[in-house]
Amino acid sequence: MKKYLTSEISFDVPDEWIQSSINIFPNLKVFGKDFSLVITRDKVEKDQALDAYVDEQNSKQLEMLPDFKIIKRKNIKVSDVTACGVHFQWKDNNGLKIQYQVYIPLPNNSYIILTGTTVEDFSSSHEEVFNTILSTLIFNKGKE
Repeated sequence: MKKYLTSEISFDVPDEWIQSSINIFPNLKVFGKDFSLVITRDKVEKDQALDAYVDEQNSKQLEMLPDFKIIKRKNIKVSDVTACGVHFQWKDNNGLKIQYQVYIPLPNNSYIILTGTTVEDFSSSHEEVFNTILSTLIFNKGKE
């Protein structure tokens, strides 16, 4: 058994269970606009390189999200780990969505993905808030 920890609780789960929980900070106001932050985890079958993983995810988004368009993609450093940041947009029934996703490789063939979402414009102020969050990110050694 291994320990599963959250900020509120901890409990034991079987070793073979794959941690795939989602953390959501919804309905935030950042500089007067709706903003959300979602943290997801993904386990890949084999050792998949960062660029290949992000390419695969972007291809899936292109298929699923109406009017999907990548605005900017670049590798960044998050706590001394090379990650990939992708700014993109797409439309739903409520209008234009702007997202910034950061894909961070973790040990054991897994990734953690942070997604910031707003409408119409991911401003420099939004990016500053997101980058501040990234700058405080600490990897817990030995955790999945």
